[in-house]
Order: sequence, then C-alpha cells, then structure tokens
Amino acid sequence: MEFYFHINIHFSGWQWYIYAPTKYMIPTDSFRKNWPLVFSKRNSFSEKGLIPFRLPLSISQFLLEFGLPDSAAPCLSFVGNRQENEYGYGAICLLNERYDFLSDKYNTYIVIGSDGSGNPVVLDTTRDNLVEVLDHEDLFESAYFVNSSLPQMAACLLVYQQFINIANEENNFEGPDNFTDSQYKKLKAALEEIDTVCIRSGLWHDELNLLLVYREDSQNNSSL
Repeated sequence: MEFYFHINIHFSGWQWYIYAPTKYMIPTDSFRKNWPLVFSKRNSFSEKGLIPFRLPLSISQFLLEFGLPDSAAPCLSFVGNRQENEYGYGAICLLNERYDFLSDKYNTYIVIGSDGSGNPVVLDTTRDNLVEVLDHEDLFESAYFVNSSLPQMAACLLVYQQFINIANEENNFEGPDNFTDSQYKKLKAALEEIDTVCIRSGLWHDELNLLLVYREDSQNNSSL
C-alpha cells in the first residue's frame, strides 16, 4: 500500500510531495520551472549510462528528467552521464572505480560529485541511497551527511541558491554575510520542511551556522 503526504513549503512559491515508504520527493510544476532557471548549466544522464548502478526508479527518473547542476552553493560540483568504461571525475561511477586502489567493499558508494576540498559526494546504496560526503584524507572512512535522498538534496540546493539570489537583490549581497533575520528563518524553515534530518547535523546544519558566523564577523569588522 502506498501513502502520500502533501507538504507545503512557504518559500519561493513551490511545493513538494513526499512518498512515505522511501521518502523520495516528487517535484511539482513549480520545481520543474525553477530548477532550470536557477541552474541553467546542468549535467544530463541517459538510461544506458545509469543501468550499471541499479538505482531505484525514483532516483533514475529524477536524474533523467532534471540532471544535476554543474556546480552549486555551498562549494559543490556534480558529475554527468557515464560513457562506456568512463570513470573520470566528470562521470557518475562507483567509488572504487574512481579510486581503483579501493577494495570491493567501496562499490556500495555511487559518486555523484565532490565538495570544495575534493571529497566525493556519494549515494550510499546500503542506506537507502542517502547523500553524504566521504573524507578522502582518511581513505573515505568518515562520512558527512548531506541529505536523506538525492531529490531532497536537489530541493535544498535550489532553496539555498534562491536564498542567495533574494539576499543579493534585496540587500546588495556581496558575500555570505548580508542577509536579514527574516530571510535566514525562511531558509532554515524551508530546509527543515524538505529534509528534517539535514538541519540537525551534516552539511546544511553546518552551513546554517556558518552563515551566522560570517555575518557576525562582518558586522564586528565594520564597526571597527
């Protein structure tokens, strides 16, 4: 039996539906409109290129329809379609295909991108394909939570970029330190609505804290 829950996100005028058993999110028409507008440069995927990874249908369909941004705040970049025998940094692949010195135990990670430090952003297939960053400095033993699913990550990326755009338009935004309390609260509420877990720990939790730190440092420096 399938159960659907309707959640309204009161941020930038778009909504999401959550599919309860897997928590994969199905975008509405508003997301379909805003995603290509906000992320005009995206990497695409093909059915053939995704076959080796045996992804759930919901994730495959999402990648086929929407792709992934070439780059996105905060300091993330993403891969695209895989050609035959291609395991390079620009193509989706298993972690032990990209780093061939790793054992087969790492073939449960699907690389979809990287962060600003060169750590791979992956889908963990042993944990319902949640998104996390693996630390390359300790040979990928440490995992840093990003989102509960790939579509939820995409929604968070979109909300965050919209936050930046709005702050830029309304407050002459020239860095991560010029935003209002109201804008910050809307961002936090939107992220929580999309993926409650992501504001408790991991990338989005830390990014929210960093925004406040940057703003306080900027205000302190301007008062000197």
